[in-house]
Amino acid sequence: MDDADLVTGVLAGDRRAIEALAEGLVPRLARLAHQVCPWDGELAEDLAQEAWLHVQADGWRVLRRWRGESSLLAFLLQVCRNRMIDRLRSERRADGREVPLEDGHEARAMALPDPRADLVADCWRAELRLLLDGCLARLPERDARLLRARYFEDLDPAEIAAREGMEANAVNVATHRARRRLAELVVAELGTGEVPAPWIRRGSGAGTTPGPAS
Repeated sequence: MDDADLVTGVLAGDRRAIEALAEGLVPRLARLAHQVCPWDGELAEDLAQEAWLHVQADGWRVLRRWRGESSLLAFLLQVCRNRMIDRLRSERRADGREVPLEDGHEARAMALPDPRADLVADCWRAELRLLLDGCLARLPERDARLLRARYFEDLDPAEIAAREGMEANAVNVATHRARRRLAELVVAELGTGEVPAPWIRRGSGAGTTPGPAS
C-alpha cells in the first residue's frame, strides 16, 4: 500500500490502513519524543501519545494536509515534532522560565532541535537505516557480519581480520564487495538509479551506516 492509498484508506476508516499507519508511525513517534525530550522519559512518553492523538484528531485532519512533497511518515513526524516542541516551550513559559535555561538539569532543554532544521532529511536517515537493516539481513552472513563490524562497531580491518581469521587485505576486499552488494540491494528496493543522500558517513561508534559503494 503506497502513501496515497494509505491516506485514502485511513480517511475512509479502513481498519487495515489505520493499523498500517499506526505500525509505521507510533514507534517512530516514541523515538522522536525521546530525542526531543531526552531528560524526562515520562514526559517523552506523554509527548508521543499526544502526538498520535493529534494525528487522529478531527477525523485525521492532519492527513488531509499532506500533498506528497515528502513521504507520509516524514511529513507526519515533522508535524508531530513541531507540536512536541511547542508543548515543551509552552510548559516553560507557564513555569515562568525563559530560553536559554541556565540551571543544571534543565539546561539540557537547550539541546532541543531547531524547528527550522530539515526534519525530512532526519526522517530520511531513519527510514534509510531501517531499509539498510532489511537489506543487510538479505546479504550472505559473512558480508553482513563484515559490514556491521566495520561500520556499526567501528572496528578497523586488523581487528576484523583477527575476529574472522582472515588477512587484513582480504577483509578490505571482502568489505568493499559487501558494500557494493548492499548498495545494489538498496537501489533495487528504492527503484532508483542511485543510492540517495543523505547517507550517514562512517563515524566513531555504533549507529553509523556505510556510505555508498565506490
